[in-house]
Amino acid sequence: MKILIIQQKRIGDVLLSSILCNSIKMDHPNATIDFMCYPNCTDVLLGNPNIDSIIVLPNEIRKSYLSFFKFIFEIKSKKYDVLIDAYGKLETNLITLFSGANTKISYYKWYSSLIYNHNISRLSRETKSTYGQAIDNRLLLLQPLNLDNTNPYPKLYVAPKDNQDALALFEKHNIEKDQKIVMFSLLGSEEAKTYPLEYMAEVVEYVSNNKDVTILFNYFPSQVEDAKIIYNLCSKKNAGKNTF
Repeated sequence: MKILIIQQKRIGDVLLSSILCNSIKMDHPNATIDFMCYPNCTDVLLGNPNIDSIIVLPNEIRKSYLSFFKFIFEIKSKKYDVLIDAYGKLETNLITLFSGANTKISYYKWYSSLIYNHNISRLSRETKSTYGQAIDNRLLLLQPLNLDNTNPYPKLYVAPKDNQDALALFEKHNIEKDQKIVMFSLLGSEEAKTYPLEYMAEVVEYVSNNKDVTILFNYFPSQVEDAKIIYNLCSKKNAGKNTF
């Protein structure tokens, strides 16, 4: 069985969607699973033993009609049995439409429902979450495959050199490697996806007050001023436990 998982968007979305590969391999260890993403997201998939091949869709292909349709027919030539589109936008609608896969799964959208033979409705915001709705909704995409087991926990597979580099960085900043470390992605990619800074500071404070952990702040370089605001809103006691 050959399977293609499509997840365009950002690194976090790609990592979360890797649970689809992990779950399928549990039931179908001999399946071939390819994963399609943008070039800047491949690092979170490297080393994952449940992914046989990473397919990159670069911007130069997306911006050229001729190159894009050539790319589509290259996908068709791979003869996938199952395609799971966790993105569901026009370009992936077209890839799915011409893929030749017998089983095509995505989230329900009225304008693309004829392309997929399994259109999955996302959970409502009022639905009680088991693992967090981002994960719960992705697990729904596996329902048509009738798997006996699923794995809801995304995992990074770190190369030995990357692990050594991280340990060296911890040592440089006097971070105890044997203590539990929690990383906060403080700010979203846009304002609509970002919690109020005061609220995020309260979340950091709550974790710091209730858990014996070292907290790392993760943010884009362009977001450093907002990250400093959150850091300064933390109490002096807990700011000392946080690494900026």
